[in-house]
Amino acid sequence: MKQENGTFEKTEILAHNIGYLKLNSFPDPSICRPAAVTAMSSLNHVDAIIFNLRNNRGGEPEMVALMAAYLFDRPEYWYTPGRIRHRAPGRSHLFQETDWRTSRYMC
Repeated sequence: MKQENGTFEKTEILAHNIGYLKLNSFPDPSICRPAAVTAMSSLNHVDAIIFNLRNNRGGEPEMVALMAAYLFDRPEYWYTPGRIRHRAPGRSHLFQETDWRTSRYMC
């Protein structure tokens, strides 16, 4: 998993200061937290971000919470059926607007 950079396939800043992150799964944060923090930190000053989740196989709710925490300015609670609720810490970086778009193949 570490050899795959925690399934973070690509992180870059596109034209017009738009961040791009291709994430192929939500791996165990006990293994891949450093890769997640590095990826999100590299996009900390962009004006917008594209999360490319095509081909994402899913994964650990804790990693979903960690990644989503970058979208909130305060701690938020996440609930996962069959698991204890866990807290996603807020981050100083917050995208002022969130625009969700999916392809026609998303369900």
